[in-house]
Amino acid sequence: MNEYLSLESIGTFAGMVVAINLIVQFLKPLLDKVKKVPTRYLVWLIAIIVSTAYQAICGAFTASGIYLLILNSILLTLTAMGSYEATIKKLEK
Repeated sequence: MNEYLSLESIGTFAGMVVAINLIVQFLKPLLDKVKKVPTRYLVWLIAIIVSTAYQAICGAFTASGIYLLILNSILLTLTAMGSYEATIKKLEK
């Protein structure tokens, strides 16, 4: 395995959750130095960006798919935040 993340793995639900968590954990400390942003909104923004980028790269982005993209990004947000709380927050305690 030469790639940790691939387009195929990011295209899965679990892959998107991992990508979103990685991006948020990288950006959150940097953004907190400038302005405190609520984590839930940052995760949702990253979920929309990752979902949109994946669909655009794969050629699956359509105007009619925007509704599903928003709903899926909310589901990804809740899952990403839940997985973080279930793993990292427990280790911090």
